[in-house]
Amino acid sequence: KKKTKNEGSSGSNNSNGNDVNISLAYPPDTKTPGYEIEMQSKPEACRLISESGGVWDAEVVGKKMVNEAMSPNPSFDIYFGIDGWMLVTLTSGMNPVTSLVDAIYQVAMMGLHRFVSLFYLMDFGRITQRCHDTENTCVENEDSSKED
Repeated sequence: KKKTKNEGSSGSNNSNGNDVNISLAYPPDTKTPGYEIEMQSKPEACRLISESGGVWDAEVVGKKMVNEAMSPNPSFDIYFGIDGWMLVTLTSGMNPVTSLVDAIYQVAMMGLHRFVSLFYLMDFGRITQRCHDTENTCVENEDSSKED
């Protein structure tokens, strides 16, 4: 994913003046038949972490991606919800900026978003540790029952 973002950023910088725009979309979990299949085999920790962003309607996601990409001044990053906005801000680095408002938000909110992200990371860490502990308990119980 990082490589794709870097290539998009590079391509966007190289296409200046060529009437070519590049946008990167970060779609959230989207209610589709493929999502339903994915949920059947998704590890518990991943499922619990991704639940925080909710599941979005496919039509809403599709329309936003098309509308953003086709706008007269398309955004480089197409994100969904406040979590998406926070992640785009935190990872903006040397990405192109397509509006003054985006630039001001990124500069003004970077510190606050980083602070908030620490709580997300702690929560994700607790989830993965809890799932790891639960998994080890199940394995230990299976091993001890085999020894009997």
